Amino acid sequence: MKIVLPIMVHVILIKICFIENNNIDIFFTGESEELLLFCGESLLTTLILSNHRSINDYLLIAYITLYSSGPLKESDTFIETFFLLWENNQTTNNIHFSFLSWGTVFQIPTRKFFKNILLKDENITMDSKNIKQFIQANGENVFLLFPEVNILTTELAMIQRKLNHVYYPFVNKYYNVLSPRFNQFINILKAFKDVICLPSLSNRNPNWQEQKVRNANNNQLKKKKQILELSNSLVSTQKEKKSILFNKFLYDVTIVYYSPILVTKGHNHDTGNLKTINGIQIQEINPSFFKIFQCRFDIEKNNTSPVIIIIDIKRHPIATLLSLKEKKLEKWLEMQWIRKDSLINSLHSNITVE
Repeated sequence: MKIVLPIMVHVILIKICFIENNNIDIFFTGESEELLLFCGESLLTTLILSNHRSINDYLLIAYITLYSSGPLKESDTFIETFFLLWENNQTTNNIHFSFLSWGTVFQIPTRKFFKNILLKDENITMDSKNIKQFIQANGENVFLLFPEVNILTTELAMIQRKLNHVYYPFVNKYYNVLSPRFNQFINILKAFKDVICLPSLSNRNPNWQEQKVRNANNNQLKKKKQILELSNSLVSTQKEKKSILFNKFLYDVTIVYYSPILVTKGHNHDTGNLKTINGIQIQEINPSFFKIFQCRFDIEKNNTSPVIIIIDIKRHPIATLLSLKEKKLEKWLEMQWIRKDSLINSLHSNITVE
């Protein structure tokens, strides 16, 4: 029940905001890769990174995690979903996913999470020791991390560019993302490495096993090299070793929200130049939860613009990352954010209204 209830909260909100909301359109890019979280019927411990555009990112990533790769179907009713989760809770079929943000790990925002937002600096992190203990206590889990911490807004983007121009002229300048924070990313990879209990993956070959995995689109089974299964040093009172299954891949998700609006004059925030835009313009937005929720009920009144969500998923072999030192991990994450910034710019340039 402890696992089922938080997932059901997400399921209810997902159905209201996305599945049964005809005013929301979700598209995956043509280059988007498959999100694979299971080996047969067993969940794999996985890390998913994402940029941060809206409070709805939490719900959206829960959506693609539960429905794109998990045991749930969009056509299932609430009752069917509940009993499926209850039945799977007795096995390893359920997706146990947790957000790692503001120094806390949670499925549903907790009092500590909101307290840290109010009282702590955004650089606060959960150390690798506590993450390791969490994995030891809870087993396989999908961790969802926003390295930017804060939600990108027009104001924050402009402040970031100005600060970089004046005080940090040699750092990378982003237009579509905020600069990623490295510490939490490094800590979770350290925890993964500690649980796997390899001093250095670069000095030995990990045991990548050929296994059957769940197809993200049609729930059929197909063979993939998708699992790293290594005995860790978790010792119970009987000193029995426990085996944790790790995903072969780390996943990097890019999310952008758009909405068509009728305008006669606009401001180009990328260049700072004023320009006139006639007709319908596809504009990047940062929708609130209320905006997404409201779309469901306003479509019949025809008084709200639809929200278009574009998602891109890239996967990266995690074994290489676990062998890197901190500075190289920072550089790797920085390079992914440069690619992400360029991707969003490309998406915006290629969207047209017909």
